[in-house]
Amino acid sequence: MKARQALILVLCLFVTSWAIADAVSVPYTPAQAQAGKKLFMQKCAECHGASLQGGTSAPALTGATFGSTDLTVSQLRAIVTLQMPLGNPGSLSPSQYAAVLAFILKYDCVAPSNGGKTQFPTTDKPQFQTIKIGASTCP
Repeated sequence: MKARQALILVLCLFVTSWAIADAVSVPYTPAQAQAGKKLFMQKCAECHGASLQGGTSAPALTGATFGSTDLTVSQLRAIVTLQMPLGNPGSLSPSQYAAVLAFILKYDCVAPSNGGKTQFPTTDKPQFQTIKIGASTCP
């Protein structure tokens, strides 16, 4: 009987961890996140910092302060694509914005869905409105 209870507990923990991981995953590929890192360093790091820690002119994009903003992926995407880079918004291509977002999400420990085989899209998706970005940092 104890073995059965232990098996049920393990299955419950597995299902719970799977559901949590799935809830905080979005599509992006490792190559896309790497390209986004390069773009971030060229276009964003001057204000947001190379470690996304923020600076005097821009907020942090990782850590507890960023996590407390309760931004969804859709909200972050809108801010980045409509307002950044500061002073020259809209200057990146849709695929470049998607790459930068993939890098930020990877840095913030948001797991890639579909085994990292699907790129972050160049348009918003309904499911992004419910996925909140946490306070974790995974450089």
